[in-house]
Amino acid sequence: MSKEPKQQSTNTSKKTDVPLKNNGDDSKQQQFYAGSSSVTTTTIGKSTFYYSSNIPDLKYSLASASLSTVAKDLNLQENLESTRLIWYDSNIDKTNDTKETMKELREINNFIVFHIDLKTCIDYIESITNEKIFLVTSGRDALNILIRIHALKQIDSIFIFCLKPEKYQYLLQTYTKIIGIYTKRRELLNSLKENIILVEKHLETFNFYNQHKQKTTRDLSKESAEFLWFQIFKDVILRLPRDNHAKQQMIEFCQHYYRGNEKELKFIHEFEYDYKSNMAIEWYTKETFLYKIVNKALRTEDIEQLRIFRFFIADLSFNLAIEYEKLKNKIEKILLLYRGLKMEEEELKTLKQNEGSLISTNGFLSTSRSKNVALKFAKKSPKRSDIVPVLYEIECNIQELDTIIFADITEFSVYANESEVLFDLGSTFEIISVKEDFQLNLWLIKLRASNKGTKIAKEYIELNRKEEEETSIELIFGKLLADMGQYDQALKYFQNLLLDDHTEKDDIATINNLIGTIYYHKDDFKQALQYYELAYNLMMNNKPIRMKDSVKPLTNIGLVYHRKGQYDRAYELYMKSLAIYNIYYGREHIKSTKILMNIGNIYTETRKYNHALQYYQNVLKIQQQYLPSYHIDIAMTLNNIAVVYHKLNNLDHALEDNHAKQQVIEFCQHYYRENEKELKFIREFEYDYKSNMAIKWYTKETFLYKIVNKALRTEDIEQLRIFRFFIADLSFNLAFEYEKLKNKSEKILILYRGLKMEEEELKTLKLNEGSLIYVCNRY
Repeated sequence: MSKEPKQQSTNTSKKTDVPLKNNGDDSKQQQFYAGSSSVTTTTIGKSTFYYSSNIPDLKYSLASASLSTVAKDLNLQENLESTRLIWYDSNIDKTNDTKETMKELREINNFIVFHIDLKTCIDYIESITNEKIFLVTSGRDALNILIRIHALKQIDSIFIFCLKPEKYQYLLQTYTKIIGIYTKRRELLNSLKENIILVEKHLETFNFYNQHKQKTTRDLSKESAEFLWFQIFKDVILRLPRDNHAKQQMIEFCQHYYRGNEKELKFIHEFEYDYKSNMAIEWYTKETFLYKIVNKALRTEDIEQLRIFRFFIADLSFNLAIEYEKLKNKIEKILLLYRGLKMEEEELKTLKQNEGSLISTNGFLSTSRSKNVALKFAKKSPKRSDIVPVLYEIECNIQELDTIIFADITEFSVYANESEVLFDLGSTFEIISVKEDFQLNLWLIKLRASNKGTKIAKEYIELNRKEEEETSIELIFGKLLADMGQYDQALKYFQNLLLDDHTEKDDIATINNLIGTIYYHKDDFKQALQYYELAYNLMMNNKPIRMKDSVKPLTNIGLVYHRKGQYDRAYELYMKSLAIYNIYYGREHIKSTKILMNIGNIYTETRKYNHALQYYQNVLKIQQQYLPSYHIDIAMTLNNIAVVYHKLNNLDHALEDNHAKQQVIEFCQHYYRENEKELKFIREFEYDYKSNMAIKWYTKETFLYKIVNKALRTEDIEQLRIFRFFIADLSFNLAFEYEKLKNKSEKILILYRGLKMEEEELKTLKLNEGSLIYVCNRY
């Protein structure tokens, strides 16, 4: 089995004294020093200084042979927390002063980057996607950078540090993300600390599942797939081993990441020697390294980080389940819980659009029994004017909820006065309403805790088990990652399963086949073939031979040769796979349809259209016995049949097509007889047009575009009959391009269309939320 080469770092590291001085635009000596007399700096060009976990402490040596590969290979520029502190000042110089300030900055936020070059700083900010950036800059430099970066989503808060604040007060009116202008270092540090803590508390990522739109869990939308991710993840994480090795791996990883950060290293040391499994809730509420890294890993669905922290996440889930049992035995059966926070208007709009849908958050959700506590958080600083206060009101009927876990953790919490109730991973809620509360002067979002998320996940798991025949939950989860297009994450996940001693022996071959499929979707056919062949050989060398299971890698090997244009070899492998399935399932089983479709595709691509049609029609016949009429597989088969019929029509009725084209030309010449511009296009069409040019001609927006669109919109049968040959050509060309699109690595597309619309039409669309819609012409 081939292994991926380790990625080589292009950064250089050296030990040096790197004191920093900010001369400021007001000639004020604002001085910073990088933590330790022995400092590792990572430099990109001459304008960037990184001061994060790359400040080593020899007390925490990484010489241990048991240290995980992940920790050894950790990119020194990778931020594992949710916030990043960037300091931009074009006048930073080296000086010998104030080590303590740099140390305090690291304790506030572990990852800090200094920039002295404007372009480099902007490029760096634009490269950050999954974090909230806190930017500190001088007054003079603020004038140059704010206009370029203020609107970026990743920029959360901006702090101006200068000597003469009155010079820059006007910026507060223009740039709503500015928290304040500071002249004293202590005030700046306190404000940074307060705002970073607040943002970390409020960070959350939602996933939605629209049960009205999602007909089946087999053909998932992107949003629904991400919703399912957390429903299934919890089952997977609870099955992973939680032994002392897992704990030690996590500790060594954290020691490596936070080396040089004395505050977090002290917590890590305490955790290593004092922690017991029943202390998970208490440690989570401390908001230390565990809270920060685990929450970001959950929010960003970072499967590698989640694997490292599986030990703690599983402990936390088990402890919440124990506390939930206590809650169920109390007298109160319906709880109203609250969560207050600040929210950007775009997020609020998304929630409003998803009224009636199911929602889950990526991680553990903190709420309070006290409405007043929640209101305090909703209306608390930061002072940004472009975000709105929001209050969640969550109804929980304990008698009805049997799969949602939540617990009153007041007795464990560092903040006992907050009356905190914590929801476990995968908790699902229905969005009842999103309305502005003018009395409270905030937005009120009413949710109801629901079992439906678990039900949907079980349906998805059972469907996959039925199709794959007893596939384990671990493999279903990895397959879901791949189905979501997260190929790199899925690849790491499966490779870790191969290295895990607890992985079932029978799953090894299946995992290799799935890894092959990931490489296939990444268009790495050489690697795909290696893994497929390895999977096939493992199955065939098994005692007893896994003949039925071998069909999957065997068919996949055929797919690789098919994509490479080696049709004879692909056909041979498909027929061999089909023969095995026929033995086990008979000739008309749903499992055979994908192989039959592949054979039909070979005949289409080699222009043997009659043979292709026979296979496609056989596929359709079988699918109609097993699948609902709206299923996407049936739609794809019908599309393939339509393409073949069109091809057969081109071959057998060329003269008829020529007559149809002449009809169009004569009709248009008559209709546009006094329009020289269109007559010129008609003459060009008459002499130059070929069937493969239909899309090009449609996009010219000439006579064809105008008449065909009106005929389709008004359902004018006579006009449509006259233009039938062009409409058919256009449909075929689109189908051909769609096949090419399917073979690309990107599997989920979000498309946009902007237009003006009358209010009555908009009202009609609003009333039909959750319904299917189609258009009467092409776009």
